[in-house]
Amino acid sequence: MKGGYVHNEVLLKALDAQFRRAGALIKFEASAGSGRQAGNVDMLVDVNGKRIAVEAELSAKRVGNDLRKAEELGVDELWIVVPNHKVSTSAQRRLKDLHISATMPKLCVFTLGQALQQVTNSFSLISRSKVTRKQKKTTRNQIKGKPKEVKKHGD
Repeated sequence: MKGGYVHNEVLLKALDAQFRRAGALIKFEASAGSGRQAGNVDMLVDVNGKRIAVEAELSAKRVGNDLRKAEELGVDELWIVVPNHKVSTSAQRRLKDLHISATMPKLCVFTLGQALQQVTNSFSLISRSKVTRKQKKTTRNQIKGKPKEVKKHGD
């Protein structure tokens, strides 16, 4: 994953764990289209039939770009996850200045705590015994530095 310690080890790692407890399928650094200019979203999450692009941001500078990538992917929601309320307020202010069309995905700016709570509130958490062997294998591969997309059992 691109990014520094707070980006990867604090924001994304915590969200990854919470989404997995909810049975989500996660792809890191998912391409937002073809070509070098397309860029990647930090996490592409598929949970209960909903596709969520997750972008961890330490400042509000790139939120317009995050919105463009989410629109390219055709996701249901874009979650911009920030480390604190100050960055959240700044990101929300910047987004208000953008002209957001009706075709844009649902947009949420969360602090890490708010995002973790949203996962808990919106998606039922599953027990560890319900995690498929394929999900466990994929998790081991991601730890070894081989990110792979996890598919639901039976797909």
